[in-house]
Amino acid sequence: MNKKIVFSLLVLLTTLLTLTSSANATPPAPADILSAEEGVSRALDWLGAVAPAAPAEQWPDEGIWDADSPFDNKPYALAATCANSYTADGVPLDQCYGQTFTIGGNTRSVSIHYTLTSTHSGSPHDHWINSLAEAQDVADWAQEAWERYFVDSGGVEPYFTGCGGNIDYLIRKGDGWAGIAYWASSGKCRIGIDAPMVRGGGGRGVTYHETQHFEQYGFTDCYDDWKSGYSGNAEFIEGYADYGMSTIDNTGWYNGNSYNASTSMYNRSYGNRFVIYLSEQVSGGLGPNGSPGDAWYRSNGMYEHYRECGIQDDLYVERDIVQANTPYSYEEFFMNFFAANWGNDWADVATQPELHYYEEDVGISLAAPSLTADASMSGGTQSWTGQSTPDKWAGKFYQVRPQSGCPYLTLDVDGQSGAKLGISLMAANTSGPSLVRSAWVGEDFVRTFAAHGVNNRVAAVVNAFHHNYNYDVTATCVTPQIDILEPKQTNFALVGDPTSPIAFLARIRVTSGGDPVRGLVESSFSFDAEGDAITVVAGTLQEIGGGEYWATLLPPAKSAGTTFVDFKACLDGTICDTETNALLYVAPGNSDIIILHDESGSMSTIDVVGEGTRLENAQKAATVWANLAQDGDRYGVMGFNAKNNPVNCGIPSGTGDCELDINTHWARTDITNPTAQIPAIESAINATKALEWTPIGAGLTAAKDALLASPYSLNPKYIILLSD
Repeated sequence: MNKKIVFSLLVLLTTLLTLTSSANATPPAPADILSAEEGVSRALDWLGAVAPAAPAEQWPDEGIWDADSPFDNKPYALAATCANSYTADGVPLDQCYGQTFTIGGNTRSVSIHYTLTSTHSGSPHDHWINSLAEAQDVADWAQEAWERYFVDSGGVEPYFTGCGGNIDYLIRKGDGWAGIAYWASSGKCRIGIDAPMVRGGGGRGVTYHETQHFEQYGFTDCYDDWKSGYSGNAEFIEGYADYGMSTIDNTGWYNGNSYNASTSMYNRSYGNRFVIYLSEQVSGGLGPNGSPGDAWYRSNGMYEHYRECGIQDDLYVERDIVQANTPYSYEEFFMNFFAANWGNDWADVATQPELHYYEEDVGISLAAPSLTADASMSGGTQSWTGQSTPDKWAGKFYQVRPQSGCPYLTLDVDGQSGAKLGISLMAANTSGPSLVRSAWVGEDFVRTFAAHGVNNRVAAVVNAFHHNYNYDVTATCVTPQIDILEPKQTNFALVGDPTSPIAFLARIRVTSGGDPVRGLVESSFSFDAEGDAITVVAGTLQEIGGGEYWATLLPPAKSAGTTFVDFKACLDGTICDTETNALLYVAPGNSDIIILHDESGSMSTIDVVGEGTRLENAQKAATVWANLAQDGDRYGVMGFNAKNNPVNCGIPSGTGDCELDINTHWARTDITNPTAQIPAIESAINATKALEWTPIGAGLTAAKDALLASPYSLNPKYIILLSD
């Protein structure tokens, strides 16, 4: 006997529906049926998370069964609509509505089988619907899904092998399900939709969901991987079917969706938020389909999963597609997912896309995570000791609301020896909104954040990967330390004539216990030149990394004859550092400057997740230099790398004889209008990229040649090298 399998959500019965037709096979054995307890458990992942109008659509339930059959890849003839006949529990589905449409230049169809009679042989039944119009609605929804999935998948259609380009939709009373996508095989292309749900005005989401299952089957090289061990694969099979439903229109299927962080991502089913995040982030590397605000925006990441499954003959290829299409390891990616669940409402989509849910751009809101701790602190220390990760690929959220008396807050996660934890430490200004994040995969991690007065929420998010570990979390209100790195007495800044001073570069480091303080803003700092306030040039304060902050500062005018003055930098006006004789009121003259960027591949490295790539931090530093440009200077922006030609030419594996790729992003130009030219210099800086090999010597030579090129000037000449 052929083995049959049925899976359904909310399985309340121990027997399955029986569908009979000329093509039907024997129903599955009870041993192949998902238990009622397991079905209800999976339903709870989705329960209360989505609230469309009709409860039946809240949980797009489904069962799946059919005979094991090899695919028939032979040419087929188009079948007429309504070519088959069906009964449900002995009740003939005696009406059929056929609808044809064109997909990729080919005729396709759906056949909607139903009945309008509520009795059969004198006995009442529940397989009926009210009207042809309800059947037509199902046909329209099926067509919408077919068309959308075809486009977003790059031309793959729902499974119809041996069915002549037609799928049959059977409207009948579900046996514990709202929808059912029968395992497909050649000549057997059938979907069941619950009749009471349809006649009650529902069924759209369920039709989308079940048609997405047939889209999954359409990736035929992955079919056996979907089917084998379904109950252990539901985090992707059912998760993606729900997500597919939400990619068709902006109804807001996921509005209010919650994610239970205490159970493993790999023990989920319906409503699995992770698959949304996975598809959207992978799509960024593929090149997103659609535009922000489209329901289907970035859904092509889902189909990349299906496609790679077919290539590897393995459903669990998520690690490979993540590492091929994002800048993160899979562990870092999963850590980002947990961080996004806390911080997505306040993250900047342009600079922190790894913390953004594009699904929310259609006007919905995903539910915030449940918090293990939510403490208010106005001083002192709060500890959560003896903590443990609740499950593999699961985690916990610890939140602090800093109050007056806690302007700076240190978060410290200390794991057991040898632990491999995902640790995201974040601070958010929820009214800004803005968010600062530092994250690490490892045993322990510490960061200090600007708290009360800057950020009103601070959080530690801790998650497990392959193994569970114990750890402690400590939050402490602290007083950080500020140190002036530049200018110094031994490296003073020339700030121009005392009566008409010019801007200079300042570099400050802020730490607490040696660890960097994150998230400081311009208003956190004040500067003075021997008692007179120094102005921060608007928009120039940059957090460079490692607790360093760079800014372009404009000193105050002083009386004629002023020479050296002291420079003071303060946090909140009370935590200060002073450098004696760091400013000299003497005109520096003009300079010729080439800002030279290392554009090698290593500049894409993220040393600490959330603290930017090496290239991004170099660009921030360079923009501060750009804002020092003044009339009479000459500026240029260049970048250097070498192409991987011949292959593997770079040292140490190769000879180092790689094809040079020296880029001029802004040719050396006389500065005659700084207000207009500085933004152009900044744009050139932000055009630099991380590419391949690192020919520093050739880059410096090219920059020197640009400085010395005709027409020559007598200005002092400088190369600002930004490299790792």
